[in-house]
Amino acid sequence: MRGMPGGANMGKMMKQLQKMQREMEETQARVEAEIFEASAGGGVIKVAVNGKKQVVSVELQPDILEDGDVELVQDLMLTASNDALKKADEAMSSAMSKFSQVPGMF
Repeated sequence: MRGMPGGANMGKMMKQLQKMQREMEETQARVEAEIFEASAGGGVIKVAVNGKKQVVSVELQPDILEDGDVELVQDLMLTASNDALKKADEAMSSAMSKFSQVPGMF
């Protein structure tokens, strides 16, 4: 009696899945290491986040503090932070989208 039908195909499929998993991990690590920046208020506030969604820097132009409008500064920081996080999310989704379809699996 010969080997199980499809055994070679199953082994090949497992190797392909392992390769794809490595590629996914490498892609995720690459995006996590990227820096995504956004600004608000015409550039008076800049926020940078990495692909892990961690804030890595915040820059304020000194003149934004002269008015003493704390609410404005807070709003601009939220806007810049959320925009930077959105860029990180979009980059990760875009990079990982190629792995959402596994040919021949379903």
